[in-house]
Amino acid sequence: MKVDVLYDVFCDKCGRSLSKDYASGLFISAGTAEKEAKRLGFFEIGGKRICPACAEKLSLKRVPKKTHAASSRA
Repeated sequence: MKVDVLYDVFCDKCGRSLSKDYASGLFISAGTAEKEAKRLGFFEIGGKRICPACAEKLSLKRVPKKTHAASSRA
């Protein structure tokens, strides 16, 4: 028998998950799952993960990073 361990990320406020609610699937490493969660807009506050929908309700916003192209415009 072979056992596979797969990782998912859940919102600690509403229970939404990457695999079901964001159609991201499951991941073979916790690090990859965390990166995907951040890419899709999940926040981590005080060790709790908050999905994009709950973050919007709580008025949490990400500060966009400056891109090289945007910073070179005059």
